[in-house]
Amino acid sequence: MRPADPKVERVALSFLSEVRRILGDGVLAVVAFGSRVWGGYREDSDYDLILLHRTDEKRAEEAAAEAALKISAELGIGVEPIVLSMSEFRGDGYLVEKCRKDGFFVYPDGGEKEARRRESLDILMLAEEFLDIAKLLMGNKKYRGAVDEAYNAAELAVKALMLWDGYDIPGSHGGIVGEFGRLYVLTGRIENRLGRLLSLSLERRNRARYDARADIGEEDARTVVELAEELIEHVKDLFKSCRPKERKLK
Repeated sequence: MRPADPKVERVALSFLSEVRRILGDGVLAVVAFGSRVWGGYREDSDYDLILLHRTDEKRAEEAAAEAALKISAELGIGVEPIVLSMSEFRGDGYLVEKCRKDGFFVYPDGGEKEARRRESLDILMLAEEFLDIAKLLMGNKKYRGAVDEAYNAAELAVKALMLWDGYDIPGSHGGIVGEFGRLYVLTGRIENRLGRLLSLSLERRNRARYDARADIGEEDARTVVELAEELIEHVKDLFKSCRPKERKLK
């Protein structure tokens, strides 16, 4: 979709260049939206831009404000930036849903594929943190919490894999398990055992989180922790084979 205002691309690329100068690979993309993209703009309408980032929110906000000020002065226009992480951009709400569908995207070098893969690395590192928490809880015999955190780790590893391969992530836990089965298990890319364990682990996670009378023991926690470990190692091996010099993983 081409913007209604032909100057949108130039403005978005200029903004992208400025925020990259400040944040480097903390920038994933810039999304132009609003009347300048969708039509109905006036001569004095602002250029509405979303900075999608993978860095500290305050730092991203400061970079966006600095870039908007510079671009506004240089081009004699108004620039209104919004700062969002990718998890926020994938959330609910009319604006983000419309921007995902009809926004005008510009990407750093490497394009959308590179942006998704950078995000995948961040998600995998988050999965490792949740796994560490699960192990600490299990070591302290907090098995209910260990199951919950270990499932989070396993699901994050699956999300990282799907993003890396260019797939969209479903919005529900069951949807993620189902897509993992369809895309990886049924196609033979990942063994059937892991698909069954992921489905079983979601059921255990739901019992651990919502059923106060559920008997959640050490074996339940160990099963989910070991699944998370195996999925994380599988995804790490894939990432390292493709990007040996990328951000360090444990």
